[in-house]
Amino acid sequence: MAAGVHPQRMDTSKIVEDAIRRTQVGEREAFHVIVERTERPLRLWLAGLAGPGIELDDIAQRAFITAYQRLHTFQAGTAFLPWLCAIAHNHLRDEHKRLARHGTGALSELDQLAWTAGQESAPYGEETVADLRRCLALLPPSQADLIDRHYRQGHPLAEIAVILATTAGAVRTRLYAVRKRLASCLQLRAQLGGGA
Repeated sequence: MAAGVHPQRMDTSKIVEDAIRRTQVGEREAFHVIVERTERPLRLWLAGLAGPGIELDDIAQRAFITAYQRLHTFQAGTAFLPWLCAIAHNHLRDEHKRLARHGTGALSELDQLAWTAGQESAPYGEETVADLRRCLALLPPSQADLIDRHYRQGHPLAEIAVILATTAGAVRTRLYAVRKRLASCLQLRAQLGGGA
């Protein structure tokens, strides 16, 4: 056995390779084994990349459907999980684009603002970005730090969870609450003409 290779990982890899081979020759039910063995690492990987408003379950499901449809192109001896993650990344990118085009309500707009507020070429008017920055300045330090870590510094949820000694799910919930607060602030500023 190669040094540094965990026996369980090796077994899992062989099980996945066998399930891929069986699926490729027409044994459709073998694909369930692939899903069972790779779903958790795929979701963990997605949790670190997916932005607010993204349904991880939906992206993971789309990735598995696409992987099943393209499994005939998968080369034996290639690592399956990176191949699957590349597929999921394409779906994730498409979902971000869809949200940007069809975002509804202040919260979807806020999601896009938060992704771009720190960049030079934000797709929103200067006034809207200025309002967002004013709303950010009103946040308690812990909430402002959370927004800064995730959106401006680009830290994945799992990494923030380690820093805060909590779970990625708890970080996601906190981010949702802060985004709602910011959305309310932006709506109020819009109603008051941005001056307040």
